[in-house]
Amino acid sequence: MADLNKNIGEINREHFDSVAATIWKQPWVLDLLEHITTLIRSNIDWTGIPDKSCTGSTRMLDYACGNGTAALAFAPWVSSIRGIDISAGMVEQFNSSTLEAGLSADQMSAIQGDLLAEPRSPDLSADPSLFNFDLAVMSMALHHVRDTDLMLSRLVERLSPGGVLLIVDWGAASAVPSGSAKVLGPSSGAEGGHPHPHPHVHGHGHAPPQAPAAAPGKDCKCGRRHSRSRENPEEDAEKLHTTIRTVAHKHGFSEQEMLAMFSRAGLEEAAVVSAEESFVMPEGMGGERRLFLARGRKPAAGRRSIRQGGAVEPEMRRAEG
Repeated sequence: MADLNKNIGEINREHFDSVAATIWKQPWVLDLLEHITTLIRSNIDWTGIPDKSCTGSTRMLDYACGNGTAALAFAPWVSSIRGIDISAGMVEQFNSSTLEAGLSADQMSAIQGDLLAEPRSPDLSADPSLFNFDLAVMSMALHHVRDTDLMLSRLVERLSPGGVLLIVDWGAASAVPSGSAKVLGPSSGAEGGHPHPHPHVHGHGHAPPQAPAAAPGKDCKCGRRHSRSRENPEEDAEKLHTTIRTVAHKHGFSEQEMLAMFSRAGLEEAAVVSAEESFVMPEGMGGERRLFLARGRKPAAGRRSIRQGGAVEPEMRRAEG
């Protein structure tokens, strides 16, 4: 049993090292990865990432990168991806995904690291290649972090002026939306709040990389996506208990919470879009939940974010896709 006095970062690292080689084989996890990939790719234009065909290159940071699901979802639209994960086991999975996708280490690679560590790691602080990203993504990991404001500030530090921060996570458990996708936040005046269009796929001179293969979960007419059952529920029970201990925000995040966090981090154009379908996890794993994307842009060089009382006034909009 893990020492209860350990901080959540140490517990996270030990837990994800222990499950790194097996967690991605569970049917319900594969269904969830497919759900995440679909949500990201159906909202590519909305994310507002720079068009690499116009800029020449678009660099992405994938923090708490896991096996690279978010990285592979974005791979056709970016030039290079650097992953960072607190778990060495997850870094190994990420780099294996790079090889399986037919990408080079220059295009997609990960290292072990903790942006919340104190004192700060010299390896992460001194490497210029770990700064000035056009896009920073944290997928399905913010709910494991106690100090979310500090986490967002550390990610914003890694962005270039005008760069985009994107969070993928669970919406508040008490507010599983019904109906189609929605956006909260100020509009930039373009469709879906996106300032300029992107071609559907840019690619790297080969077929677009795919997220790890997953057989589809069960869809139903009620607007829910039912995950497949766990293969070894008794064996999973102990892992579930450990996993729950790593979760600092068990109820997910509301749109208002995310907008307020992004405002405190000094980000502009903050907005949230929810998945059109909710996701029904296996019994004991959280029930019916809905994913969201939250995005914000670091102010351009020479500008500071304009805040109104520390919060962004929400505006209801429909998102395409």
